[in-house]
Amino acid sequence: MELTQNLWERYGFTDNPFDTKALSINKAAPLSVQDAYVQRGNTSSASRLLMNFLRNPGGGRIVVEGEPGVGKTTFVNYHRQLWEAAKDHRLLSPLTEISVREGWGERDFLLSLLSSLSARLRLDLGEKAFEKDKVLRKISAITGVHVEKGHGFSGSISIIGTGGGFGRSSNSTVKVGEITNDQLRELLTALMARIRQRGFAGVVFHLDNLELLARRGPQKLRDFFENVRDVLQEPAAYFIFVGHEGMFQQVIAPLPRVRSIFFDTPVYLEPLSHDAVREVMEKRYRLLCAPGTQWIAPVEY
Repeated sequence: MELTQNLWERYGFTDNPFDTKALSINKAAPLSVQDAYVQRGNTSSASRLLMNFLRNPGGGRIVVEGEPGVGKTTFVNYHRQLWEAAKDHRLLSPLTEISVREGWGERDFLLSLLSSLSARLRLDLGEKAFEKDKVLRKISAITGVHVEKGHGFSGSISIIGTGGGFGRSSNSTVKVGEITNDQLRELLTALMARIRQRGFAGVVFHLDNLELLARRGPQKLRDFFENVRDVLQEPAAYFIFVGHEGMFQQVIAPLPRVRSIFFDTPVYLEPLSHDAVREVMEKRYRLLCAPGTQWIAPVEY
C-alpha cells in the first residue's frame, strides 16, 4: 500500500479547496484574502459599517458577530489587508488574529497585544534594526525569554514571562521580565508611537474566537471587557472583536462603562448566498488547479 499525502493531486489540485480555515492575510498562503476572497459587496451593510468604523481617526472598538462558519474571520482579514495597502491613512495589523483565552485579565491582554505587534515589527524591520531599538528590545524581553551575554541579547524563546531568572553558565543568564501593568501600558503607547513614525495612522487588532469563551456564560466575557476597558482606549488602536450572534446585546450592552466606548452598532454578518458560495468554490478550484490541469466550470442548468 502506498503511503502518500498527495490526495488532492489525484483530483488535479495542489491543495484542499474545501479547507474551512479563514483566508489568510499572508499573500504567500495557498488561499489568501488577496486572491480568494469573494466580496459581499462594498455596499452591503456589514462592509459599510466596518469601513465607516475604520475611517474614523483616532481608533475605536467594534463587534463583528454572526453564526459559526459564516466567514467572520475572513471578512475582517479582508478589510485588514485593504487598509494596510491603502494609499493614505494606512493601518498596520499583526500577522494573525489574537485568540482571547479564558481567565485573561488586563495583564494577559497587554502582553498579547505587545507580543503580536512587536512580532510584526520584527518581521518588517529585520533583526538588526529591531535589536537596536530599546523599546522593541525591552518588549521582546518581557514577552519572551532572552539569553543575555555581556550587554546584548543573543536570542529568544517565545513564551510569556512571569518574573525571575536563573543561571545557565558563568557568562550568561536567562532573564524573564517582571513589570507592572502600568508599565506595560506605557510600552504599548510607545510601540504605537513607533508605528505612527513609520507612516501608519494606527493599528488594527483583530480579537477572535470570543464565542468559545462565551460558552461558559456571558458573564465570563463581561468580566473580560470590564478588566480591559481602559486598555481599549489606546489612541490610534482599532479593536475588532469577533463573536457569536447577539454578543453585543448580551455582553456589551449591559455594561455602561464598556458600552460607552464601543461603536454603537455591531456588524452582523449574514451567510453567503447560494451564488456567492458557488463563486467561492469556483475561485478556489481555479487557484488550486494543478499545473497542466485546466479547470472547466460546470454548466448550470
